[in-house]
Amino acid sequence: EAGESAGAQAAARVAARHFPNEVLKAMDLSVDPCTDFYSYACGQFQEITELESDQNEWARAWSGVSARNNELLREVVETDHGIAGTFYRACLNMTTINALGPEPLRPFLEMLREVRGCTEAKAEPFSHLHKYKCGAATLTDVIVKWQRIDIKVFFDWSVEVNPHDPTRYALNLMQDGITLPDPKWYYSGTAEARAKVAGLKKVAKKVFELAGQEGG
Repeated sequence: EAGESAGAQAAARVAARHFPNEVLKAMDLSVDPCTDFYSYACGQFQEITELESDQNEWARAWSGVSARNNELLREVVETDHGIAGTFYRACLNMTTINALGPEPLRPFLEMLREVRGCTEAKAEPFSHLHKYKCGAATLTDVIVKWQRIDIKVFFDWSVEVNPHDPTRYALNLMQDGITLPDPKWYYSGTAEARAKVAGLKKVAKKVFELAGQEGG
């Protein structure tokens, strides 16, 4: 096309023969790959990609595949008459969910009440005569109980092929839950960090309010 270099035109013809349309839409075929390969390969990606309100990133390598898989799975469970279909429809039954309110969460909130600081425990009458659990000991109990029913608390885990020895498996631990992505946000004290911590507290407060803990 007019304005495009001979290299760009040649590369565009090659790409059209070898790449699927979904890939071509993310490329900028007006760019000569020998001059700016990144723009050639990904130049239109930001223009054609929109983040949903609940997303903070989108990667074509896995987000697109995941979205497509979820769509296929949705079509399957919508018509399933077994346990999977029943579970799926129960999750979408907003009438029943709203009628129940926070009641199904009560057992988990009771578990949270088992967590208490040592200062609080020592302040109880005659605390020196009893061996109360407190601090990390009570928190660890709750983490173990929740992890066993697949509720991610502070971390998630998985068993994957060991990248250093493909003949073996490795246990992977990763951050999870409603937390900030880097420890520095909690202690750096910068304006940006304070804003992020304030936002996290706002989200946590809203979660507790939705769980029936007014003023949480």
